[in-house]
Amino acid sequence: AGLLIWERQSAEFQEAERATQNVAVTLSLSPAVRAELSDVHSGRAEFGAASQRLQEYARAVIDRTNMSYVTVMSPAGTRYTHRDPDEIGGTYRGTIPDSPRLETEVFDGTLGPSLRTIAPIEGSNGELLGWVSAGVTLSTIGAAILAGLPVVLVIVVAFIVIGLIGAML
Repeated sequence: AGLLIWERQSAEFQEAERATQNVAVTLSLSPAVRAELSDVHSGRAEFGAASQRLQEYARAVIDRTNMSYVTVMSPAGTRYTHRDPDEIGGTYRGTIPDSPRLETEVFDGTLGPSLRTIAPIEGSNGELLGWVSAGVTLSTIGAAILAGLPVVLVIVVAFIVIGLIGAML
């Protein structure tokens, strides 16, 4: 039972890690996201207008995926988007890599502890336009693990019954 639960936990964490990486990388390469940040970076758009458009985009991604949140931010970590709109304009709580690279971590952010991946958003000439972070709260991962426990219990009970029958024979 312990091994089955450990395997289930490990599998759920690996799946959450893959999912956050896929969403973060996909959004970092999105032409719409890159265009919005490029316009702000070049002065063709203001933070507020870009934030509103990006917030709608991020909300659609959250609604279509199992992500707990998607945060698009400036190179310094100022949030363009957040699951809680009151957090927009605030500073990202998490690790921002010192160079444009993908990073996955467990961190206690504004929504509680979460598994998150941050990916760089780069412009056409390679300049860093911002970051996107996609994450799943640990409570969401825990709920997925708990959902699989009935199967584990059935397997354990089956082994106990088989063991008892074997012992009686």
